[in-house]
Amino acid sequence: MNLEYDWRENSDSVKDRLRYILLNDNTYQDVVIIVGCGSTEKRIKAHSNLLYTGSKVLEEMLENAKLNNEGMKEIKMPDVRPEALNFVLKVKIIFIYSLL
Repeated sequence: MNLEYDWRENSDSVKDRLRYILLNDNTYQDVVIIVGCGSTEKRIKAHSNLLYTGSKVLEEMLENAKLNNEGMKEIKMPDVRPEALNFVLKVKIIFIYSLL
């Protein structure tokens, strides 16, 4: 986290602060999703609470996920392209906080 720039000073609402944290700060991310395979494999960190609210399938994947060496849950999705997952996560974050 960059302590020189305090994003709270430019955020008027809790909604804006939450959106900033979820899109720009990986401090509280607690799950790693491994997407792609081979040379296209990528590890994407996410917030399990957002994934949990997304679908029953993701809920079950989280419940059955094993912890890695960093104490984070790991979910493997070899059939998913990294760009696709990044897009879905960003759209979901923006949608959820547009409802507040």
